[in-house]
Amino acid sequence: MGRRRRCGQSGPEADPSPPQALPQDVSGSQKTANISGQTDSSEEAFSPAFAAAAEWICSLGHQELVAQQTPEALAARAFLQSQGLAWSAIGGLPLGIIGNPSQLRARYIDQQIGPEEAIGYWLDDRRLNRVLVGPVRDGDGKLITLWARSIEPGRRTLLYRHPWLDRVGVYGREHLSTVGTKVVFAVERILDALILRSHGIEPVVAFGRRFDQVPGEAWAVLCTGQLRSLVLLPAGYHVSASIFRGVRVQVERLIDPPEVWVLPPKRMFAPLGRMAAMLKSAEFAEYVRDRGVALLGRRHAVRVVKSISTKHSQGSVSSGQGQHYKARIIQTDPANQRVIDGARNVDWLAFD
Repeated sequence: MGRRRRCGQSGPEADPSPPQALPQDVSGSQKTANISGQTDSSEEAFSPAFAAAAEWICSLGHQELVAQQTPEALAARAFLQSQGLAWSAIGGLPLGIIGNPSQLRARYIDQQIGPEEAIGYWLDDRRLNRVLVGPVRDGDGKLITLWARSIEPGRRTLLYRHPWLDRVGVYGREHLSTVGTKVVFAVERILDALILRSHGIEPVVAFGRRFDQVPGEAWAVLCTGQLRSLVLLPAGYHVSASIFRGVRVQVERLIDPPEVWVLPPKRMFAPLGRMAAMLKSAEFAEYVRDRGVALLGRRHAVRVVKSISTKHSQGSVSSGQGQHYKARIIQTDPANQRVIDGARNVDWLAFD
């Protein structure tokens, strides 16, 4: 995000006084803002009391949202379903509602749950009225910060409590520890990640900003470990395909980049969340597979076999000694960097 700025005095984009040079998120009209006016260090580590207060907020917010006993919870459900979320899955999603932060803070203090400064750290912001709220965690499941988003029409600002975007910038990392060689979906909006998960489309991660604004450090964090295939899903058909121009360059710089696929915006028939609601899990995966475009070349191992022909032909390769070989793609085993050819293992010889 570059130089850190004070954002506490700036409201969401619907405010008369707009945020100062805040990065755009997702569709180009949604903004990303830092909760509170503090310019904390990106290396800030939360004390146990502060982390416990955040977990308490998430737990109570989730209970309120699921119970559907308050006007704010009812409004949140209507909003989420309008975006495509499957309400039947709400119990398993890390999502809650803050109806009135002042009341929430008073309850925390009255029950002597923890120090007042801990709850104030999270709730002392005038924009946290009637907002969805949830945790952002690292790869080990440790809470890093909270994110929030208004359910009011016209207020689409993503709020986050420092230092998420500067420090990690990948939402959903805790679900990648057992991914192995599975395909991982990546989206821009946190809300879209939750919507996809509600329909059984996972694992899915979110950057909280546009793909073309994701720094190389965030791609490196995401593409470590066993990740072999990444599918980028734009927010909808209205998004310009130009957001993918810089992604290939960023990912190619990694030591061991995965293959990267893109669902072109023009091949989407609705906003991402509503597409997921209409297609469900299996149909959605098939739709993306049939219409996806390779952004960073798919890896193929080829078995090289000496050819009788002395001339080049399509699908052949040549050695330094002028010998010609035929090549065919065979099954690969990325886990141990070998190629499986029937009962035999053959070293990877070449890649396209």
